[in-house]
Amino acid sequence: MMKTTAQEVAAFLGLDEAVKRDFPVWCAGVPTNVSAGMLTLVTRKGESLPNLFGTAAAEVLVIAPAALRQQAESLPQTFLFSENPRLMFCRVLNRFFTEPFVPQIAESAKVRTFKPLNPHVRIGEGCVISGEVTIGDRTVIEPNVVITGKVILGSDVHIKAGAVIGQKGFGFERDDSGTPVLFPQLGGVRIGDRVEIGALTTVARGTLGDTVVSDDVKMDDHVHIAHNVEIGPRCLVSACVMISGGTKIGSDAWIGPNATISNALKIGEGASVSLGAVVAQSVKPGARVTGNFAEPHDQFLRRMLDDLRRYGQT
Repeated sequence: MMKTTAQEVAAFLGLDEAVKRDFPVWCAGVPTNVSAGMLTLVTRKGESLPNLFGTAAAEVLVIAPAALRQQAESLPQTFLFSENPRLMFCRVLNRFFTEPFVPQIAESAKVRTFKPLNPHVRIGEGCVISGEVTIGDRTVIEPNVVITGKVILGSDVHIKAGAVIGQKGFGFERDDSGTPVLFPQLGGVRIGDRVEIGALTTVARGTLGDTVVSDDVKMDDHVHIAHNVEIGPRCLVSACVMISGGTKIGSDAWIGPNATISNALKIGEGASVSLGAVVAQSVKPGARVTGNFAEPHDQFLRRMLDDLRRYGQT
């Protein structure tokens, strides 16, 4: 089944003149196994470009780095060149190769909200949504998600299966006998527009104020966001990250897989936390930290090399 044509893709990207001969484009795939009607991507370094030399399939649409234009001139495929081919490829896939949004509420979903539910949403099988929950347009909630309490979801949010949003956070105070006494968690959760929340991720509600996830934040699977965390716009939070209560993360930060961030810290704008890092102190804007306990990345590498030399391993 035809999804689009080479000319339509080029027109969408503003590269109409690049297509000399139009043809149907019905699938997307890797350049190591191309066939007629395929859209494919050549990466920045062009390692996969030689794979195209050995195929006779001419009706293939290739998005490639602009730096490879001269190398690709002898190939029969149709090329669309870009300074950022991966981004261009993503835009084409989103435009032509993803299923359109269709509002739907599964019969097995249990929705008991204080306000009327927005009809322009998709809620999957087995979801439980209750309390002061509002949901923006075109938001997709996949199966078995639980959303409770005071929760605001923006528009175009995507929540993957099994996520839990709005449950109480972990807050206790010991009495004179040492017995933990619950600090009631009375706040809520505010999630902005175009946010993605991964499968089995937890976003706890705030203690008194709100836990905040800003516009365009993308979270991987198995992430834990504790009470009163604030995540700035466009942050990327990868798998198995744990962010403790009250920590504030600036815009455009990157939190690597399996990183742990202690409570009440500040992670600056554009900062980078390496995979597996244990962050016990605040991180300056634009800095990169690595290790357990985390320290500036260059300092970590120097110390590691010094240790290797000291023990005669280099």
